[in-house]
Amino acid sequence: MLDLDAARAERLEAARAEYGAAVADFFPLRFRGRDICELPTELPLDVLEPLTDVAVDLGLIVRTALDAARSQDPNAATMAVIDMVVDQLIINQQLPEQLMTAAKEMAARLLGEDGYPAFLAARPSVFDVVALVKGLLRKYGLRLGESSPSSASSSGGTTSTPISPATTPDSTPAEPGDAPASPVSSESAGSSLGWSDSPQTL
Repeated sequence: MLDLDAARAERLEAARAEYGAAVADFFPLRFRGRDICELPTELPLDVLEPLTDVAVDLGLIVRTALDAARSQDPNAATMAVIDMVVDQLIINQQLPEQLMTAAKEMAARLLGEDGYPAFLAARPSVFDVVALVKGLLRKYGLRLGESSPSSASSSGGTTSTPISPATTPDSTPAEPGDAPASPVSSESAGSSLGWSDSPQTL
């Protein structure tokens, strides 16, 4: 038998052990001195459904995001994401309206029938909304994906393989026509593809 309730209970127990406090199925969203609503501890799948109505090249977005996560140059990664967004806006001029509609529907589903109007009635600023989104991303631990770091990289060592322990400057040069040995690329060791912000209470 596949018991999803047991799996959920195990996740909540792991969260209790990590944060040293009781973790309920819901947590409050506090804004302007009062609790606006109760948010689910785990993000419901149906909250993401409105994104299916947004006409974007999902494959391009995923590829750009993964490339940005692998990039060693944060500035280059940021520019790549910006270029992708601009391309999407040029291809689909209705994209801003579609994204706004999807965002409103997602907020209504997450905050609930009473919570969403109460949040809007408190007249949040743009910065309040940005803080809400960032807090939700941390709380729900949303990531592009993760891969286990290699033992070499985690211990601070390099991931490239030495050409040969016996190779010294005095070694006999290779015969003409012999292909030079090439070190193993560090990319073969794998790298983390996502953010690792720990979930925090809003």
